[in-house]
Amino acid sequence: MVFDDVRVPVSNMLGERGDGFKIAMRTLDKTRIPVAAGAVGVLRRALDESRKYAGEREAFGRPIGQFQAIQFKLANMKIALETARWQTWYAAWLADNGRPHAKPPPSPRRTPPTARSTRPRRPSTSSVATAT
Repeated sequence: MVFDDVRVPVSNMLGERGDGFKIAMRTLDKTRIPVAAGAVGVLRRALDESRKYAGEREAFGRPIGQFQAIQFKLANMKIALETARWQTWYAAWLADNGRPHAKPPPSPRRTPPTARSTRPRRPSTSSVATAT
């Protein structure tokens, strides 16, 4: 929706003039945890269905769930599920205790390109062949 030239009476305003974006972001902060919980549920169902399929589908005369590559994939899915579940619970705990829970993680420190050495690297002595 787009509203052009709309006037809102002062009595109907939420917050102060110019605070609309901050209010919208606070509202989004409150919806992130339930959305994350829903995503955990979807991931859990995907893992359950994947396990079931790995037990039913056969290749080379045995269920694909017996192959190490499939077991690794299922293990990685389980790790992702448990990580997402604990992060969601932790965010909910933070919110319940009135602590910030939607702050992005700090970005990794990077060396600015101008601070890097432009000198070519010398090969190590162990990689240089010596003639005898």
